[in-house]
Amino acid sequence: MVSRKEACGMKTRVVFMGTPDFAVPALSALLASTGVHSTERTSTDAVFEVVGVVTQPDRGSGRGRKLTPPPIKVLAQAHGIPLFQPETLRAPEAWDAIALLAPDFLVVVAYGELLSPRYLALPTIAPINVHASLLPKFRGAAPIHWSIARGEAETGVSIMRMDRGLDSGPVYRMASMVIEANDTAGSLHDRLSTLGARLLVETLPLIASGALVPSEQDHSKATLAPMLKKSDGFLRFDQAAERVSQHARGMTPWPGVTCLFKEKRLKLLEVSLAARMGGLGDPGQILAVDERGLVIACKAGAVAAAALQLEGKSRQSAADFGRGYDPVGAHLQTIESSPPEMV
Repeated sequence: MVSRKEACGMKTRVVFMGTPDFAVPALSALLASTGVHSTERTSTDAVFEVVGVVTQPDRGSGRGRKLTPPPIKVLAQAHGIPLFQPETLRAPEAWDAIALLAPDFLVVVAYGELLSPRYLALPTIAPINVHASLLPKFRGAAPIHWSIARGEAETGVSIMRMDRGLDSGPVYRMASMVIEANDTAGSLHDRLSTLGARLLVETLPLIASGALVPSEQDHSKATLAPMLKKSDGFLRFDQAAERVSQHARGMTPWPGVTCLFKEKRLKLLEVSLAARMGGLGDPGQILAVDERGLVIACKAGAVAAAALQLEGKSRQSAADFGRGYDPVGAHLQTIESSPPEMV
């Protein structure tokens, strides 16, 4: 089945809306699928055209707060695609510019702002979102982080038709992926972004042709993945070691996990489960510094941090930290306002 536009030899017009690194593979895949901006050619060469890219304004980053362009801006400019960076989509000039592009699809991948009803009604075919979870699980801004932190065995990506709710629209297709024992939010992010890009370019032609109809989510099974705060990285040891390790990996690389060591903040890096050896101390007690790293007792079991960074100091290995501070037997304290124990 082909779309009316394809039958007439016309291209389906796509406006892409995205901002961070996660969105880059999706836009790259769309550009490759058109054959216009890539040496790669596929069966969709004559079907899709990316007519514009919308991304967030340049923001200050680093200690100097130097203005840095979003990754999607860099990619769009490299391919000469019309680019728009509105401060907010509520601005009249933002609406005018995007509406003038007359999109058949709005494709949204981690753009950073909710779309109002008039934007959702703008595309002639559908507003599409690539979401990094198996909906209805983990609706919200940080699904990758929370899927690890809450101990999920698998996650994935969903291609959904956007509605006025928070990631609540009907789903066209999903693809799953196992969460490995050593995955961090960073490593899982990279694999999911690639998976989402592939699923997007496979799914859009089916939607455009009318061959694929979305299915409503089971809203009774919805869970949330709220935007991360620095305090989400305040680590607690009054729970099982497996949960401590999961939470630490879910908060890596940002916001990272921290606690207090002798009244100074200590960032724990490369946290993993530690094989039990001998008796365990109280939750938060440093049991050893050995080949596993800095070994810390939890409510049940222990975790090990291979590297650490004390407040005001540079990152150092657990061995160097052990030699410098003789920490065995000391207790790491939880910073106030840490996330509650998961049940």
